[in-house]
Amino acid sequence: MTLDGPLRIPSWLFCLILSSVPIGTAWLGYTNQNGFLSLPRFGEVFRGRAMAPVKEYAPPAKPNDVGYDGQFYAQIALDPTLRDPALREACDNLSYRAKRIALPGLAYALGGGHPWAVLQIYATLNVLFWFLLLIVLLGEFGIGTWNRRLLIIGILWNAGCLISIGRALTDLPALCLGVLAVCLHVQPRQPSFRSKLSNRSLWWLSSVTGSLSVLTKETALLSLFGFCDVSNRQRWRESLLTVAIVLIPAGLWMFYVREQVGTDITGLSNFSFPFFGFIHKLLSVWREAIHDFPRLPLLEMIAPWSIVAQCVFMIREASWRSKWWRFGIGFVLLAIVIGPWVWATQSAYSRSLLPLAVSFNVLLSQASLNRSTHTRWWLLGNIGLMDRAAIGLLMLVAAEFVWRRFCGSKTPRLDLSIQSE
Repeated sequence: MTLDGPLRIPSWLFCLILSSVPIGTAWLGYTNQNGFLSLPRFGEVFRGRAMAPVKEYAPPAKPNDVGYDGQFYAQIALDPTLRDPALREACDNLSYRAKRIALPGLAYALGGGHPWAVLQIYATLNVLFWFLLLIVLLGEFGIGTWNRRLLIIGILWNAGCLISIGRALTDLPALCLGVLAVCLHVQPRQPSFRSKLSNRSLWWLSSVTGSLSVLTKETALLSLFGFCDVSNRQRWRESLLTVAIVLIPAGLWMFYVREQVGTDITGLSNFSFPFFGFIHKLLSVWREAIHDFPRLPLLEMIAPWSIVAQCVFMIREASWRSKWWRFGIGFVLLAIVIGPWVWATQSAYSRSLLPLAVSFNVLLSQASLNRSTHTRWWLLGNIGLMDRAAIGLLMLVAAEFVWRRFCGSKTPRLDLSIQSE
């Protein structure tokens, strides 16, 4: 049977087109000589003080190019113990970067400590986490209805996910681990691989996975209540223990970082008074549009309003009983207080607020809305964050046209409308 409405194409074709975007994003960073080392964006400005393996293996950068954050995490992967003096010189702010140790540590372990292997593995780990997130979402939600397909598109083609892949960052892996922690937390209603595990085993897996997400990126702490349940006294005790399991490893690691490389104060500059960063963003974009109209920053005029739409919908659908609402509501608060430095470009705020996009799309798929209202909300909350998947969207449209024109009429249609959950 085929779906009645948008996205009728077969599931295998939908997943194939969906996967082509992250694969293409990573492939753009591949060269025969350097492998995938274009992805971490090693800049020419920092090359003189980079670690020796980077100078040997990384591709040459453009003059005066500062690169991007992934270049520092890739070098932490060369020595996750933080003891190499060259690492302190190579990183712009080691005490800030080193808190996000899980991804560099994983790359070091998988690469066996060999610099070439470690750098290549680090550069491509985001793609593996993208596919893991796809598997988790398919297992949790499926793609049997058109609104569930829109859910998956809104999450996996979000600019934050694709930027994390294209620049080898920690945001997508942290999101994947956080989502997995939430999915493991509650015993599933339908039989699956998780049904074979006891509630205690699922709770341990959820807590440890949540801890790893925080060690991947510290702002994952804001999603902590997504995999904590306080509905009864027993759940309260479990939730307190979950908090301890999540916080203690992160706290111990931060203490170790402080002892090795000192205290971080740079991260405080990412915050400001409530709404100040957003207002500053709107004013700066408006000034840019006035003074340089032929290069109107259309994307930066649209994308912030998609964040606003997500926040409004989260407030509209407020429900402490929903684990997905609890997962993302902290990032509504984060959106209010992040400063101009984060709001400066879509590549920054879309990554910082990725869990908000997950909660928005999940809650939207579960809301009791008619198709037109659902579509309007989906467009409002996602359209400003889908520019990096433009080719994928065109491929979906083409596949839909071909399927409806030549294949859709040969099979019966099944009307699968949105169901409230």
